[in-house]
Amino acid sequence: MGSTVTGDPAILYSWSPLTGLSAANVADPTATVAATSTYTLTIYDANGITASTTTTITVTAPAVSSPSAFMCIGSTMNLTPSTGGTWVSNAPAVASINSTTGVVTAVSLGTVTFTFTSTSTGCSNTTATITVSPIPEKPTITPTNLSTDSPTLTSSSDSGNQWFRDNVAISGATGKVFNVTVNGSYTVRVTTNGCTSPVSDAVDIVITGIEDRITSSNSRLYPNPAREIIQIDWSDFISGAGIEVKIYDQIGRLINTRVMASSDNSIDVRSLVQGPYIFLARQNNLILIQRFIKQ
Repeated sequence: MGSTVTGDPAILYSWSPLTGLSAANVADPTATVAATSTYTLTIYDANGITASTTTTITVTAPAVSSPSAFMCIGSTMNLTPSTGGTWVSNAPAVASINSTTGVVTAVSLGTVTFTFTSTSTGCSNTTATITVSPIPEKPTITPTNLSTDSPTLTSSSDSGNQWFRDNVAISGATGKVFNVTVNGSYTVRVTTNGCTSPVSDAVDIVITGIEDRITSSNSRLYPNPAREIIQIDWSDFISGAGIEVKIYDQIGRLINTRVMASSDNSIDVRSLVQGPYIFLARQNNLILIQRFIKQ
């Protein structure tokens, strides 16, 4: 005597793709995804009947941003968001970050990224790579052709230069070499990857043949010619502040330098040999350049 088996035939499950799933052949696998993903479930029974459906898991990553892709060693910057989660640096030895405020401090040369995890959703997002660069060394200036009417200044840095005259940036003067055409005090500063060096020591240039330059209307020196003493009228200079004074010979060599007060109104020139000289006085942006003859 025969028998009949009744009941539901066996059901098989198949998930695709497998990426991020805890299992592919169960009805309810656990999915761990970093980005929005779509999965297809196909069901088979023993009678050969199949059915399929799709489901999409949407991941909404928190928006993150940094104000720059570059930092200088020792500098700081703020990442956003600054609330609602925690920040982590992938290279704390290069740049550390306050986990709750998003304030980054650059520590050493290298590259780094930062990951923010939202407290409310558990979702994370990572910044673009940030490069930490060193602050360029203080450049030096090498002057040449001082005894001509076309002195040349050369920076110790091959690139990133910005030349200044009397503390004002010279438009377009960004090369390694700068040709001087105007009397003044010249400096250079170097910028690399947004990091700026200290300003170089100043080089004062006095070109023979250029007219006297006086940015004050009343200051002057006298008598001219002078035998023993030259008197200085500091009318337009600030009382109590130091005045840098330099004396050059006619080919631009520095003969004497000193810092004077506005109450010091004379210089002994008896030690100078007879001939023409250039007197330069500077106090901040106030400049007096005047020729005199030593008899």
